[in-house]
Amino acid sequence: MNNIPETIDHRDRLKNALLAVREMRSKLDAIERAKTEPIAIIGMGCRLPGANNLQTFWSLLHDGVDAISEVPEDRWNIDEFYDPNPDAPGKMYVKNAGFLDQVDQFDAQFFGITPREVENMDPQQRLLLEVSWEAVEQAGIAPDRLRNSQTGVFVGITTNDYLQLQIGSSDRTKIDAYSATGNCLNAVAGRLSYTLGLQGPSMVVDTACSSSLVAIHLACQSLRSQESDLALAGGVNLILSPIATIATCRARMLAPDGRCKTFDAAADGFARGEGCGVVVLKRLSDAIADGDNILALIRGSAVNQDGPSSGLTVPNGVAQQALIRKALANAGVEPGQISYVEAHGTGTSLGDPIEVESLGAVLCQERSPQEPLIIGSAKTNIGHLESAAGVAGLIKVVLSLQHQEIPPHLHLKNPNPFIPWAKLPVLVPTERTPWISGDKPRIAGLSGFGVTGTNAHLIIEEAPTCQQQQPNEIERPLHLLSLSAKTESGLQELVSNFYTTFKANLDINLADACFTANTGRSVFAHRLAVVAENSNQVCEQLAAFNLGQNTGDFLKGQVEKSRQPKVAFLFTGQGSQYVGMGYELYDTQPTFRQALERCDAILRPYLPKPLLSVIYPATGENSPLDQTLYTQPALFALEYALYELWRSWGIEPNAVMGHSVGEYVAACIAGVFSLEDGLKLIVDRSRLMQALPPGGEMAAVFASEEQVIAAITPYTQKVAIAAVNGPQNVVISGASPAVQTVLQKLEAQGIEYRNLRVSHAFHSPLMEPILAEFEQRASELVYHEPQIDLISNVTGQLVQGAEIGQASYWRSHLRQPVRFAAGMQTLQVQGYDLFVEIGPHSVLIGMGQQSLPDSVVGVWLPSLRRGQNDWQQLLQSLASLYVQGVKVDWSGFDHDYQRSRVPLPTYPFQRQRFWIDTAVTKQESVPVQKPEIPAISISDTTLEERILALAAKTTGLKLEQLNLDISLEADLGLDSIMMMQLMSGLIKLVPVDQQTAFSSKFSLRDLMQMQTLRQVIQIFDEWQSSDEQNIVSGGDAVVSNPEKVTRQGEINNVEMLHGQYFHLLGHWVVNSNSLFSSLRLQGSFDLDIAWQSWKDLLFRHPMLRSRFHVPEGATRFNEYLMEVMEDPTPPEIPVTDIRHLDSDAKEQAVQAEVDRWLNYEWPLTQWPLHQFSVLRLEDSVYQLFLGNEHLISDALGNHLILREFLEIYRAYICNDQPDLPPATTLEDYRQLVQTMNAWHDPEEERSLAAYTSSQGKDSYFWNPKGDIVDHERPQFHTQRYILGRDRTAKLIERTRDWRLPVNSLLLGAFLRAVVKLQQSSQSVIIQVPTGGRVYPGADASNVVSSFAQNLALSFTPPQADEDWQTLLNRVHQEVQNGIASGLDRAQTRQMGLMFRDNIALESGKIPEHSLSMFRSVLKSNLYFPYTGHTHIKTQYGPVEVIDYQAGGINAVGTIDILQEIFDGSLHLFASYDYKFFDLSLIDQLMQEYIAQIEELCSLTIQSQQPTELLSISQADAKIESTIRQVAEEICHYQISSEEMDKDMEADLGVDSLERIRIITRLEKLIGKVDRQALLSCRSLQEMANTLSEF
Repeated sequence: MNNIPETIDHRDRLKNALLAVREMRSKLDAIERAKTEPIAIIGMGCRLPGANNLQTFWSLLHDGVDAISEVPEDRWNIDEFYDPNPDAPGKMYVKNAGFLDQVDQFDAQFFGITPREVENMDPQQRLLLEVSWEAVEQAGIAPDRLRNSQTGVFVGITTNDYLQLQIGSSDRTKIDAYSATGNCLNAVAGRLSYTLGLQGPSMVVDTACSSSLVAIHLACQSLRSQESDLALAGGVNLILSPIATIATCRARMLAPDGRCKTFDAAADGFARGEGCGVVVLKRLSDAIADGDNILALIRGSAVNQDGPSSGLTVPNGVAQQALIRKALANAGVEPGQISYVEAHGTGTSLGDPIEVESLGAVLCQERSPQEPLIIGSAKTNIGHLESAAGVAGLIKVVLSLQHQEIPPHLHLKNPNPFIPWAKLPVLVPTERTPWISGDKPRIAGLSGFGVTGTNAHLIIEEAPTCQQQQPNEIERPLHLLSLSAKTESGLQELVSNFYTTFKANLDINLADACFTANTGRSVFAHRLAVVAENSNQVCEQLAAFNLGQNTGDFLKGQVEKSRQPKVAFLFTGQGSQYVGMGYELYDTQPTFRQALERCDAILRPYLPKPLLSVIYPATGENSPLDQTLYTQPALFALEYALYELWRSWGIEPNAVMGHSVGEYVAACIAGVFSLEDGLKLIVDRSRLMQALPPGGEMAAVFASEEQVIAAITPYTQKVAIAAVNGPQNVVISGASPAVQTVLQKLEAQGIEYRNLRVSHAFHSPLMEPILAEFEQRASELVYHEPQIDLISNVTGQLVQGAEIGQASYWRSHLRQPVRFAAGMQTLQVQGYDLFVEIGPHSVLIGMGQQSLPDSVVGVWLPSLRRGQNDWQQLLQSLASLYVQGVKVDWSGFDHDYQRSRVPLPTYPFQRQRFWIDTAVTKQESVPVQKPEIPAISISDTTLEERILALAAKTTGLKLEQLNLDISLEADLGLDSIMMMQLMSGLIKLVPVDQQTAFSSKFSLRDLMQMQTLRQVIQIFDEWQSSDEQNIVSGGDAVVSNPEKVTRQGEINNVEMLHGQYFHLLGHWVVNSNSLFSSLRLQGSFDLDIAWQSWKDLLFRHPMLRSRFHVPEGATRFNEYLMEVMEDPTPPEIPVTDIRHLDSDAKEQAVQAEVDRWLNYEWPLTQWPLHQFSVLRLEDSVYQLFLGNEHLISDALGNHLILREFLEIYRAYICNDQPDLPPATTLEDYRQLVQTMNAWHDPEEERSLAAYTSSQGKDSYFWNPKGDIVDHERPQFHTQRYILGRDRTAKLIERTRDWRLPVNSLLLGAFLRAVVKLQQSSQSVIIQVPTGGRVYPGADASNVVSSFAQNLALSFTPPQADEDWQTLLNRVHQEVQNGIASGLDRAQTRQMGLMFRDNIALESGKIPEHSLSMFRSVLKSNLYFPYTGHTHIKTQYGPVEVIDYQAGGINAVGTIDILQEIFDGSLHLFASYDYKFFDLSLIDQLMQEYIAQIEELCSLTIQSQQPTELLSISQADAKIESTIRQVAEEICHYQISSEEMDKDMEADLGVDSLERIRIITRLEKLIGKVDRQALLSCRSLQEMANTLSEF
């Protein structure tokens, strides 16, 4: 008895032990199964002789095509190397092989590899990249989804011909850092892993002819051991050099006719071939789970070595037999199950018999002659691809399995007598043979034997029979196909390929095709989306796209890389409901259906009838949907279900806004309350409203809110504004009699309205009885702060914090008007331009568009539209979002349906030639003759250009492809090697005596941490010497800088203008004040005549002959002397011929020259201080540049220089007299300067003192980033923007309506833009230059010099409630007061005298400690010059002026926005210090400025008429005549008596500067005038009337 417990214990232990053993055995079995788990081939890609893809390869095999061809001319000259004598040294006895086309071409841009690196990269690497990409796409996998995955890469490769070409050139200077990574075999796999971002094992395999099969064997092992989850395996081989062919010929390995005659008595060697093949592999269990399209299975594989044989290259039959047996064992396959073997079969008299006998010994022992083993070799079609031979054979086997057909084996006429055919049940098919297997799976063997003895064998089985996919119980009726490419040409080709595919397979499952294209391709910038019901419709739309026919059935777009679209969801309100809304979705879309049913379930306890029965009533039943009790919950539920559907597709809003009832859904989506609470609250709301007595009425009034308020003011106890839906769309609501009274009143005023069909008067005093109870109900909810932007109906603004989480808010929401228009404006200010309406019908879209300025285009997308197919509308909107750059979750899009992957076209690479220069190229090259026209380099003149040139040289990119903010790694592809080379070049930019110090403070590590070229430039700028080079070298031409030109003639001194001392200070503060102007000329342009025209021009303007003399030891600017030379000879006009460049490179060259002149540092003591240069773009297209130091000419002066230069040129060409104003003699100029400098008006001085006192010491620095200027020398860049002719004309037309000049309109718009981007209550100070050319007693309208003056004007920021008219009037008044009171003249005089006499110099220069002080006292960094019309004509004889640019620099950290009208268009040139400002910020400012201009132009206002002058009947005839004469002289055209009444700006084109010149000239002729009154005049007649009265 005592032993019983012990016995029981032993039994339990034994039981537990048995369970443990079973568990261990189960685990061991699982491990063993994993070791032998079949590997699925789910994708393939190939580039083979005669076949660029899988389809053409199968056609080649199926049709028995011999793809062998003669050596292409671009490989080597076969005539030079061919000799039929196999013993001829250095020769080859074969002319043919299997070649690929265009191996020199590659889509480097697609893979983000620099031209320089690609040129040094073995084409085998390039080929592998493209084919691997295609294989992954063919597997239905978007390649970018593999990034950071455990995907292994296994590549067979043997040859290295490209390196031989580089070495063979005997030019060691061609060896580059990328010669290593470009040609090392290990980089082949590494680059593929790097490019696709793969993190699994990555290796190359070189076992000669068996390389690719061994690579596939290793890939299978990696997958089975869980080392990889996916594998890319294959091989690549290219024949680029004759060396290997010569060597194999010397070994007598090659067939003289270049063909593999495998198994034939004539077999006499193999044919070389090239190509690439890649397979995508995955464990079978994973492939099934992932729904992959399984092409075939690798059941098992084996690798061994010949070991001892009769020679290194002699096959070993025993080893081959052992190999096959091992592979069968690993696969768990019996020999009799193998029905086909893709043999190694090279076609050698020795190898073929050994291989066939080995196959017979292993696979034919129990095989009957009636079921022979079929053997063949693809080498008879395409040659022996060496390291890629095995994968080519594998692809052939897989294609044969798919087509259940064995292709014909070529070149078998007389079977090899050394093979015992009679004893072996073996068949070589010489024609297409059906692959019959009965009820057994088709299984094949595949052999690859390396020439040095490494052998591999694979066992391949056809793909498992898939269970017949049941058709979807529900299916949407329409489908969406999305396509994209990196370039427009790529998209065109992709579309063409898809069209061909669909056209050839009209019965293709469209749902599966769209699923494959949408989920199995990476998404790029150029996009196309097609919504269609069937393949025919797809073909029609694709054809229309490629024909350029915009039928409206497809959508296309280009997504900006830097732009992240911001999506706003707009939730529709009451009145949009209808019975059956969204039913098609409910019937065919599970996600939508489930969301709607969930809402229905939540609402059942609260509603008398189930919600779904109300929305979708049974046939014949009436629905109470229009009763408020049901309307509001139904809209909530439907909109929530639509949101859930969008969300399942990856479309989630950045902001939400509803309209009345819609705000409840928006709040729920934003996380303010739960779905349950939201539905409960909306039911409470609708129930309380339903209980109110009837009698209310609502109407939409098409008038402004102000007009409506005035109309309802007497009835506010009964009528209220319910919604402000737009500027002219206001809804009123209230008791019916009162509403009708108001409507009649409005109708009498000519105001239209529309009655709304409603059950109650929402948002009106009639809602008052339910407010308290509703607030009580709302207080029971649990609220949270919004998780995304939520726009309030109550305020029209972004919801802040917890304000919406209070019951009182929802009470106000029920009663107060819906501020929809204000909400839309808030969204627009926040940068939203993609609006998706979530509701049963498109209601809010129209109102939203009306609420925003015409300039805001926006994308407006409804979810549903009454009367239109639900899916059609929804998919069109989804397509629009896709082409706009919104990320779509395509897997989620098809989550509710069964889908399969199908074969579709892969990416169409847009290739270019990249190849090293060879000796042949050098022999063929001929010296390029130097042009007769002197050339000057357009590069290496500034640090920025030198660094950009260095970056271009390092990467191989063109200069036009570079910019300062380009990413060093992501965009330039700068790896560690390039970084080292860039660093080496950068150090050379540092003065030699400072390089040691520099290297101790800045290392390669520091450079590698930098993100952009701008950051690099900022570092190296600090180490630049202040001395300027005097020689600019460019290619073979070396031309002296313009300031080193010989001068001639007598020298005269002239007095400097007060304003020139201001610019003299600027010269030293920024090292030069440079301006430029540029014209693009079309037609015959004779450079010799141009030079003569310049020479003539010099004698018309003393300032163009001027320079400065700085006495040694000068201590004040008053010691400077301005010298005017009597008879200088100008230098040649330097010309650079760039006709050979492509269009992008030409524009880059133009920009480089612009930047050169913009940042040119003019030595004051050398002549000339201006210079022309020319770029020749085409045979008859030239870019003419004028650069000058601001001290000798301002922007208006440059207009004059260009006008006169071209007019003189025209006169020479046309043998005519130039139409020019009188020349300015030296005495004329002296008299002008003396008169201007002598001008002194005490009233102007007092006005200046008062204004300065009111401003105090305030300064203004615009910079939304908040950075501090920390550099001393600016570097300027100019960016051009153009307001087209129509918009410019509209702007000028607005001057008549507003009775304000253009510059005031522009200044108001600019002020709004400035403040919008940098919110601040601080007054905004803007530097507003004025002409300064006309003083009483002095008129310099046609004189070149630096007359421009400046007004630093302070403006209160635009207020939130300040309308355009108020803003513009006060801005105009500020400017007009400044000009009328002479602030610009007084300030110029005061500052000029102070700078002349008080700035202390050391050796004629401002010392550094003083410069830093001057840099810190900038009044404002915003300069806003408007110079009006350039008056540069568009035709001068045979020369047409087709384009215009200009710009100028200022102080450190400044922005100078020069605005000029040329050829009817307003040109805006933003010159900015790009050491401080990013282009993106400047572009943001300018785009906002232009948007403000457009908004201003879009306003409809009532034209204003002058009031004070209407009573004046007639002006003095003499005054009228004088005014007309002055205006004609200044405006350069005749003015008729009828035109005297025309608006000067809108009709006559007289801008504000010209008006000031007219007034000042009148002041000279008539005496003191009322400048303020004259400035307010809009016509010349008004001026005459004003002067007559005065």
